[in-house]
Amino acid sequence: MDRKTGQCLNTFQGHKNESYRCRSVLDPKEESVILGDEDGRVWAWDLVTAASLTSDLPPTAHEKVILWTEHHPVADNQLLTASADGTIVLWGSGESS
Repeated sequence: MDRKTGQCLNTFQGHKNESYRCRSVLDPKEESVILGDEDGRVWAWDLVTAASLTSDLPPTAHEKVILWTEHHPVADNQLLTASADGTIVLWGSGESS
């Protein structure tokens, strides 16, 4: 959304988000948007072009809706997802890129 005009700049598509608030996050370089959806899948899009960075249908990462997605504050190649299935998953390696 444009900060000055409030105009929508991009629409990110493919994910399921109908009943829950699924928190999205920008990558550390603010180049991509990452979101967990109601089907338990993790999606990623280019921030500027809105092109999908994941396959047409990403594999299921959780058994229920992913409510929270967050990047590690220091290790920029680590991502955390938290789901209504009671699990939290830390994705990526322990080394910062």
